[in-house]
Amino acid sequence: MKSLRIDAVNTDWGPPYADDLYGNAPRTYLTDASVLYRNEPDNAVQHPSTMVYLSPKRFSRATFDLYARFMESEWPAIDQKFGQREYSRFPHIIGLVYGEQERFVRLFRGQLQGRDYTIRVEPDGRIRFGAGRNGSSEEYSGLSEKIQMQGKVIYVATGEQAGLSMSQLQGYTDAQGKRLSDYFKLVEKPALNLRH
Repeated sequence: MKSLRIDAVNTDWGPPYADDLYGNAPRTYLTDASVLYRNEPDNAVQHPSTMVYLSPKRFSRATFDLYARFMESEWPAIDQKFGQREYSRFPHIIGLVYGEQERFVRLFRGQLQGRDYTIRVEPDGRIRFGAGRNGSSEEYSGLSEKIQMQGKVIYVATGEQAGLSMSQLQGYTDAQGKRLSDYFKLVEKPALNLRH
């Protein structure tokens, strides 16, 4: 079996906010991921859970299936032995996805003050906003730090700490022309209480 490197390229900072973000991509869970998702930002000290992404460019579907069977039978014991301590660098893997992590990132592009900006929603629920076409830089947007579950809610700050307005958000679309509100429930909320 081809070796599988586990690193920042093929993992997340926490469990997925919802299973449906993977569409029809083959995947397997080693635990109930919905129980593990947290609305607060994940803390590396608390050893957040992650999916591992196997790229079709590097792994065949048959190899993915082999890893899935191995992980389902052997990983719980390995994880119990090595990965349960705080500060552990050992990953707490909760599942495998056949696809590149970047494929499951939702990008919404628009303009702010005449410049291109992107809202980036990561599979682990983190919401990033920044200049350019990929949104990898981080600037204040007034949006909640993570997707809030249940209901796939994104809070939009109001008041003195407001960032993007609801009307500005309507100008951000993905490659299919869909808006943020086509995937997520946008709810206005005073800035001081954005996390919950």
